Amino acid sequence: VVVVVVVVVVVVLVLVIVVVLLVGSSGKLIKSINNGSSWSTVDSTVSNSLYSIVFGNSTFVAVGYRTVIVSTDNGSTFTEKENRYTFNDVTFGNGVFVAVGYNENIYTSTDGDTWTKVYGKP
Repeated sequence: VVVVVVVVVVVVLVLVIVVVLLVGSSGKLIKSINNGSSWSTVDSTVSNSLYSIVFGNSTFVAVGYRTVIVSTDNGSTFTEKENRYTFNDVTFGNGVFVAVGYNENIYTSTDGDTWTKVYGKP
């Protein structure tokens, strides 16, 4: 079982909420909003394994075996956006999501929905 941790801090007035999401095999997705004191299962909408998750542009993007899912509501709900690509990892920087997969493939996206291949073998 692969477990990936992403921590996001959301500041609302003087209240700080920390959202932690973990991903794993068979579409497993769990969430904590109280620094890991308790956990709840979130419907990932997929059954394929998830390998990595990241937060950027107010969006969570999780990737895995033929799977990209996205949440724009702090990880409460997810929507499958892609089922053709297998990505092993995803990161975010300078306003862009970057996902890497097999055959040295690298894809980028600004929203987690539309992906563009920027490097890799055919």
